[in-house]
Amino acid sequence: MEVEPAIVTSPTWPSQAIFPVPGLTEEEASIVPRAWWCSISDGYRVGVLSWPAVGESRGDVVILHGVQSHAGWYHGVGRRLAGLGYSVHFPDRRGSGANREARGHAGSAGRLVDDVCEVLQAVREGRRRADEGPVVLGGIS
Repeated sequence: MEVEPAIVTSPTWPSQAIFPVPGLTEEEASIVPRAWWCSISDGYRVGVLSWPAVGESRGDVVILHGVQSHAGWYHGVGRRLAGLGYSVHFPDRRGSGANREARGHAGSAGRLVDDVCEVLQAVREGRRRADEGPVVLGGIS
């Protein structure tokens, strides 16, 4: 599995879905996410938005969005958790958000589970140190 940093062709999300989030501290509001592609074993590329931890990392949190949303909706959650010391990663489900290929379609539920496992592995492999705390999976629906 190869992780491709977003340099030239980075994933993009609809701008109308990225809105100001009330209640963030100035530091949290200034955290800029990184957009990157995670290449999956069947050749599909999953768009991921990641917010870096502020200060010493307490771990990584990978959060899955619901069926009607995408990573671009969750800047507030990403920034808040990053401000608390967690690196936060929101992969878009296959066929949604920044993923333009096969819109609205996944071959099977098993394929979606495999995608999540491969994103989790890419996050683990992308860590600076092995002792940066746990990698936790969460979901929003």
